[in-house]
Amino acid sequence: MSGWIKVYRSIFDDEWYFSEKFTRGQAWIDLLLLAEYKPKVFMIRNNKVHLERGQLAISIRNLSERWKWGINKVQSFIKELEELERIDTQKSHLVNIISICNYDIYQEY
Repeated sequence: MSGWIKVYRSIFDDEWYFSEKFTRGQAWIDLLLLAEYKPKVFMIRNNKVHLERGQLAISIRNLSERWKWGINKVQSFIKELEELERIDTQKSHLVNIISICNYDIYQEY
């Protein structure tokens, strides 16, 4: 099966979206939905953070709360996605940035 469907980010407002623990597939889709679809600049502690298309800035703790997973499970999943070359991560004292590899495959203009 090939092709794609549109999933609007307003799905985050649906009561069912966060009603249960996420599966690994749901967590992957959540990362795709969280990624910026156009460049964005925001401030963290008086520092400008630049995100490009296909990137997101989020903490492991925040993902743990979103997905209803333990911290270790989130870290393990992120590491697996890196090994599968689905994501790259840039960690700093300020913010962690996750880049979706080949984002344009998932989100065409």
